[in-house]
Amino acid sequence: MKEERFIYSTEKNSLEIRIYDPGSTVNAAIIAHPYAPLGGNFNNHVVIAIAEKLFSLEYLVVTFNFRGALGSKGQTSWTSYPEQQNFQTVINYTLTNFPKINKIILGGYSYGALIAIKMNPPIKNTFFLLISPPLPPLTYFLGLFLQFTSNNLHKKGLVIYGGKDLLTSLFSWRNYCKFWANLNSPNELITVKVENAGHFWSEKNNLEILLSEISNWINFIRT
Repeated sequence: MKEERFIYSTEKNSLEIRIYDPGSTVNAAIIAHPYAPLGGNFNNHVVIAIAEKLFSLEYLVVTFNFRGALGSKGQTSWTSYPEQQNFQTVINYTLTNFPKINKIILGGYSYGALIAIKMNPPIKNTFFLLISPPLPPLTYFLGLFLQFTSNNLHKKGLVIYGGKDLLTSLFSWRNYCKFWANLNSPNELITVKVENAGHFWSEKNNLEILLSEISNWINFIRT
């Protein structure tokens, strides 16, 4: 079952959410969208594909529009703090309304991944799913004072990025790949590089590869 609702953030602005509910389940995922001023919202094709894949794997999935995107009130901030509050509001709503949840994935694509990794794990079995998270200098260009810290990097989860993500310069792209390649740890963030994928996952077969990697990871954290 899929339905859309409005909930209220801590700022009393209404947030538009979409719930993919498979029925009885103890697993949940919340997936955030790309940067709203550049057209990001919960109708993004990557966000929908991830949500539908997780739903097919018996996950309750919640996607939502950050403040200023589609039906959500307010406007995009330059600090990301209100957006982090939006994400926390959705976490609280999900765990309150679905109290049987004992495993949750906090995820996002592009800008949404940067917000997701800032969240504190709300329950013991919390994992992070980060798709194409941008790194500086792109984040500075957008006015986003978001960066990964050592605390962020010790969270459990999966990072998937494209080997041809050209939203950054060639120099920063090489460092981007090196940055993720050095993160692999059995108990922390697992990183996967999809060689021929760009930032938008629009090349032939790459979205299918992305979804396959997510499925493999879901099986891995199931044990």
